[in-house]
Amino acid sequence: MPFVIEELATFFMVSRTAAKLRMIDAGYEEAAGAFIYIDGHYVKPHAYKKGSIKHNQTYSIPAQDAAIQSLVNPKLKRCRALCLYRFALCSEPSKVCVSE
Repeated sequence: MPFVIEELATFFMVSRTAAKLRMIDAGYEEAAGAFIYIDGHYVKPHAYKKGSIKHNQTYSIPAQDAAIQSLVNPKLKRCRALCLYRFALCSEPSKVCVSE
């Protein structure tokens, strides 16, 4: 997907973000997982089940925001207390994996 976004951006002389958003608007939801920049790095492109995320939502957040949310968000705080999620440090930006 990143290659397609890059090609569209070059062809139409727009930013990658603009090309990505137009693809999502056109129904290519898998474009949402490309070119996500967090904590000084691009997150590896990823996909998720179609329809599981709304427009302008993301599963990727900065490590500091994740830490804050685990303290102030009641649902996430409860998951943290029950060890239902883990905070994974990777070579890429940090990731939180929630168990269901």
